[in-house]
Amino acid sequence: MISALILMSAQTWAAYGKFPPPVAPYSNRNLPNSRVRMPIIFPLIGAGSYNDDYNSQRRGFRHTGIDIRAPKMTPIVSPIRGTFGYKVHTFWVYGDYGWKVLGTHLNDDTPGTNDGKNNFDFMFAPNLRFGDRVEAGQLLGYVGNSGDATGPHLHFEMHSPNGIRDPFPSLKSSVRTQMPIRVMRNLDDRPDKGQER
Repeated sequence: MISALILMSAQTWAAYGKFPPPVAPYSNRNLPNSRVRMPIIFPLIGAGSYNDDYNSQRRGFRHTGIDIRAPKMTPIVSPIRGTFGYKVHTFWVYGDYGWKVLGTHLNDDTPGTNDGKNNFDFMFAPNLRFGDRVEAGQLLGYVGNSGDATGPHLHFEMHSPNGIRDPFPSLKSSVRTQMPIRVMRNLDDRPDKGQER
């Protein structure tokens, strides 16, 4: 049974190729407390409130990010420029300078419902594909309450080249935008087989 789980985990991990999601430690031990300030765009458009709850004790583990509370379907933008990856309820961006960001609890409901249908069109921005280049401020998706969330929010993590870091200083000094930036893609670009949605 354990070997089957390891094989399944390895196969899932391999599906991400060069851009697997950053993995935070799942532990009761204290997380790194380096207070690094990285220049970023605030990851939400409009309202969003948060506290410094990084490294707080949760049920059996330390909290690995900052929870930014906002209404469902609040637009999420990329805090940094880099390469986009995603899986159900979660996105990540590999930044150009070795930093990575991760956000989770994206919307999994048809707007106006609580149906949990996992329609990617209400979770992620249209026309985004795994491995796309994204700009800081580009629309990535929408806030929800998917997974083990107690209410609508974006769980936001930052990972330096040396591991997870407290995102609070970067969020405090981030630049807020009123609308996502427009990104013009090659209009002849077509998705690879299996990447359409």
